[in-house]
Amino acid sequence: MFKKKSSMVVLILLLFFLTGTLKSESSIGNANTSDLTQKSFPISFYLGGGYSLVNGDDINNYIAGNKKLYTGETAFYNWDEIEDAYNFDFGITYHLTKKIGFGIGGGYLSLSNSGEYGWKDGGNVFSDQSREYSFRAFVLNGNVLYSYPLVSRLKVFAAAGMDIYFGKLKHVHKIQWDYHLTQSDPYWHIPISDPTIGPIYNPGTEEIHSTGSSEKTEDMSSTILGFHGGLGIEVAVNSTFSFVAGGYYRFARSGDFSGEKNYSNSMGDSLGINGTWWYVENPLRLEIEQDQPENSRKAELDLGGFSFQIGIRARFSFKLFGLPFN
Repeated sequence: MFKKKSSMVVLILLLFFLTGTLKSESSIGNANTSDLTQKSFPISFYLGGGYSLVNGDDINNYIAGNKKLYTGETAFYNWDEIEDAYNFDFGITYHLTKKIGFGIGGGYLSLSNSGEYGWKDGGNVFSDQSREYSFRAFVLNGNVLYSYPLVSRLKVFAAAGMDIYFGKLKHVHKIQWDYHLTQSDPYWHIPISDPTIGPIYNPGTEEIHSTGSSEKTEDMSSTILGFHGGLGIEVAVNSTFSFVAGGYYRFARSGDFSGEKNYSNSMGDSLGINGTWWYVENPLRLEIEQDQPENSRKAELDLGGFSFQIGIRARFSFKLFGLPFN
């Protein structure tokens, strides 16, 4: 009997000391806690998204450099540089005071770019190439928030913090060709295999026709450390909900992408390798190779740029009672 009563007492004490509630201060004040104090934990939840400008770096360098190779009346080039991205964000902030808060959160960043280029010459020569880059990243972040009230329902704030991007980059390069070449003039030539034979007459080839296609895919990944900072406004709808809008600048750059490259064509050839993403300056290339090519460096992706965000914030006051806070 004594053991049962002791167990009940211990259980009641544990519940008393460990119970958390979202009740208002007035309801808690009615409890008989004259010898104990209570602590309030004001927190807020944020949910939003936005539009970002990005620098692109070596992908844009390649697009601009490759364009110089396709000039003249027989060439076409419809491939623009990377300019923007879209993001989704969520987070929770602990408001240490009415002005200062510390937050953690996450998000998702997405950007894509595609283009087409090649040669056409009155239907006699045809080559068409298409490329597509897509980058996706899950983001973890932490930040410090400072807000300043202007009027009863309007605040301005500044925020800064650190980001970790778990990114995946994919590149797809497709080529289609359909060549029709005619050589009607006869010519003389000396065989390389046996120059002693002397010149041989060749009546000429009436038509050379070649059609086919190829596809190369590259799948890469990299973890990117970044930083952000910006300013914004918060407009309260009521004591709980408010609308948030702000402008931020993101610093995030990676030169350490690695992954797998696979190539195949209509003739039955195929190739697959694992390696590092390289930017080759001469001749201009941007692709995965097992070993570092000559005139090259590790390719870089720059996610830095200005971002505009809108969202909604919900504020709550989480209270613990029955704990001896001082």
